[in-house]
Amino acid sequence: MLFTSPPPLSRRALLVAGAAWPFIPATAQHAPGPNAPGAQPQRLSLRELTHDALLPTLGNPQGDVTIVKFSDFQCAYCKRGYTSLQALLEQDAKLRVVIRDLFVYGESSRHAARMALASAQQGRYAQVVKALFSHSGRLNEERVEALLTAQGVNVPAANQWVASQRDRLDALFDRNVELARTLGFRGTPSYVIGRVTVPGGIPQDKMRELVAQARAELAAR
Repeated sequence: MLFTSPPPLSRRALLVAGAAWPFIPATAQHAPGPNAPGAQPQRLSLRELTHDALLPTLGNPQGDVTIVKFSDFQCAYCKRGYTSLQALLEQDAKLRVVIRDLFVYGESSRHAARMALASAQQGRYAQVVKALFSHSGRLNEERVEALLTAQGVNVPAANQWVASQRDRLDALFDRNVELARTLGFRGTPSYVIGRVTVPGGIPQDKMRELVAQARAELAAR
């Protein structure tokens, strides 16, 4: 299903107990932009999901399998999913993870995402992501900046970077919404693992199985 406006993202993850189905790029299409009447939908490639100039990576930047996680730092199910991802990253040196932010909890989540991306400019992205997902309770600007400071981030410099990149960051977040919409994701967390989409939470063992499946498909090519 294609949307002409952002999908209503549920505050409760769409739990599917490991259900997943193949993601086939040739069948997924971008909806035309709102300022392009009559424009034809564009094909969605897997690389559009896994790579973006503004997106840092967790794990191995040159990893052979990528997990893309659509999430919100304040989503309780996303926090649980991060624990599984972190365990998987510690076990698998060839795994690459990309987080695409969706803002189920509004502007406070948007601020957290901006500052997390800013922390990547100081080499602190992984630490900040862990701190944000580990934080209990709601986030606000003061709490986010305290968490960043505790992880060794120069907060004034991070704020300056965010201000200088505001338009590019907003465009990135718009792309995240469009990609989620194209894939039919309506809640957080949702995943793309290799070429498989998972619209909801997923147990760690199933996540590991899908990574192995993606790796086997690569070896068979």
